Amino acid sequence: MMLSTVNVFAQKNGRKNIALNGIIINDHIVYSDVDPYIKKSRTYVPIRFIAEELGYDVSWDGDTRKVTMTEGNTKVELTIDSKNMYVSGKRIALDAPAEITDSRTFVPLRAIAEAFGENVDYSNDYRAVYIGENPKYNAFYKVVYYYDNKGSVISKYTINLATDKMDANG
Repeated sequence: MMLSTVNVFAQKNGRKNIALNGIIINDHIVYSDVDPYIKKSRTYVPIRFIAEELGYDVSWDGDTRKVTMTEGNTKVELTIDSKNMYVSGKRIALDAPAEITDSRTFVPLRAIAEAFGENVDYSNDYRAVYIGENPKYNAFYKVVYYYDNKGSVISKYTINLATDKMDANG
């Protein structure tokens, strides 16, 4: 029995399909405390992590199930399961609604980033999203982590998604 082989199979998590190796924002790669996922060809991310990374304050109204994000004169409002988003009072139709998964509010990344006036690029080669102008994946970026809704932690190393290299001195 000790010489017999054993096959081990990993089962894919049926609820989530981890979408990304990273989201590049403001010259760093950001990782949330919960994994993004892809649903119906849309990348969903936790709203607080993406909004705060883009400089927005986030509030939640549990009674109306509405998320409000503000920065300066811009106000973005989303209601869970609604295909409408309001940006400074103007209604914008969404092709995928905000939803609650594992007690967290998730939103389609592209719609939210574009509502904030950001350009979005997705690299299938690196399975990464670049938010901002002139996307580049072959560069070293500082890594930022979000843990348990407690804010961000900026690491002391950099990573390059294109070369799969890390620089501990970065």
